[in-house]
Amino acid sequence: MNTTIPSEAEAFLKKVHEEMLPKFLSSVLPLYAEKDNRRGLEGTGTLFRIADTSFVITAAHVVEIETKGRCPLYIAGSGNNAIPVRLQTRRSLIRPQSLDVAILELDDKTVEGLPPECGFLHLFDMESGDNLPPTEWYYVHGYPSCWAGTGPMREKHLTYASVLYVGPTNNLADYDPDNHVLVEWYTTKNFRFDGGTGEFPNAFGGISGSSVWRTHATPGNLSTWSPDMAKVVGVQTGKYRPRKYMRNGVEVEAFPIQAARWRVILETLWEEYPDLKAAQRIRVPRRSH
Repeated sequence: MNTTIPSEAEAFLKKVHEEMLPKFLSSVLPLYAEKDNRRGLEGTGTLFRIADTSFVITAAHVVEIETKGRCPLYIAGSGNNAIPVRLQTRRSLIRPQSLDVAILELDDKTVEGLPPECGFLHLFDMESGDNLPPTEWYYVHGYPSCWAGTGPMREKHLTYASVLYVGPTNNLADYDPDNHVLVEWYTTKNFRFDGGTGEFPNAFGGISGSSVWRTHATPGNLSTWSPDMAKVVGVQTGKYRPRKYMRNGVEVEAFPIQAARWRVILETLWEEYPDLKAAQRIRVPRRSH
């Protein structure tokens, strides 16, 4: 695939990166598992709050290491010298395997242990993830474990700009178009967040649970775009084998990156937290079934 992009699109990507990165770094955090007194990067989680109830949203298989392996999980604050905080929950909601979503209600001690530069996202930062246009730019932000070597792990984040995958979906295990969205990950050169090409992780471990963001921007509205327009539309849960298909008359080869639509989280919270329905009614239109 030709990875040359117009200068206007490159300028847009640079603008989005510069203005969105503070929000990414404050609200999308690495999760660590401790085993044999050593902590390793396990996944990524997004801080989310409704009213006074605080959550971390991640992939269910990320938290299984604690529930099945009895390895405690930690969440890191922001900054180069961040000290991981033990991730303790009041309640954990795990969606079925095909959805692979975990909603963790944080206890007060965990919330108080996060440094002040961490920030919770709110309902106005979210969209259901339905009816997404395939031609807009989308961002995946997370923490690849293969980059978590020496040095501060906070500097090992990946912010990846791409478009939605619109190729064939036959034989994609557990893929449900009603509850999942697919983002492209190219097998050759990939777009960095600034529009260039460069080093990308050789494995996807640690990125599970990353938030997927819709920019709500096109090159035509660059002058009026602001970070407040960007919304979280999904949580990354998996990656499929690469597939070749024709896109706009050009053959591309891309990994479909699977994310559960944010509606899955909203509907789960609607059913499981009746005391939060009033807040959700104000911000989120209910979907008709």
